[in-house]
Amino acid sequence: MAIILHEKLYPAGEIGVWEIEDHTIQLFEQLELTDAEREEVSSMSERRKKEWISARWLIHKLSGRSKRLKCIKDAYGKPYLEDHSFQISISHSQDKVAVIASPFNVGIDIQERVEKMERLSIKFQHPTIECWAQSLLDKHILWGAKESMYKAWGKKGIDFKDQMQVKEGKWKSEIFYTEGRLNKGNTTMLFDIRCKQVKSYILVTAIEKTREIEDIK
Repeated sequence: MAIILHEKLYPAGEIGVWEIEDHTIQLFEQLELTDAEREEVSSMSERRKKEWISARWLIHKLSGRSKRLKCIKDAYGKPYLEDHSFQISISHSQDKVAVIASPFNVGIDIQERVEKMERLSIKFQHPTIECWAQSLLDKHILWGAKESMYKAWGKKGIDFKDQMQVKEGKWKSEIFYTEGRLNKGNTTMLFDIRCKQVKSYILVTAIEKTREIEDIK
């Protein structure tokens, strides 16, 4: 069990990826869970329990605090930190857990590269606006960007194909940079999107902007 990625965000924030191992379950008692948390975990499968423990342990390690910040979910299921201004997002895929924490509204997605993303893309890729996403890697980036924006938005009932748009981006060294927009009713959210490969996984983050960007066409 180890942190395999830890990066600082500018001007503030943290990103981490944790590799789940069989003995992750041993961290359970070290978390000093509340009674409500213990009750929540008790009904989980062994796999889900490892994901849950790993995410909260990773959040604790990234915080650098001696006392753990409690991770709670709101009415829509979006996680947040009790008594702390930082926003957080959590993602799982196979044996990896990813977390982002920032003073801005954020989302994160980690996904193992899989061939089925090619056929699934028809469900989330706009045929004209996002025609740039042709390769399997492009489609993973597009999916991760939209999943991250969706998590940052934090509510239900959004059309991934028509209510979220991602611009064609570019690679700088090992990082792919682009921008995204979410439109839902009277709500518009603009995001900086960043992607990198972590072993056989695609890690994507979305951080909400406070400045305007040009229309995505």
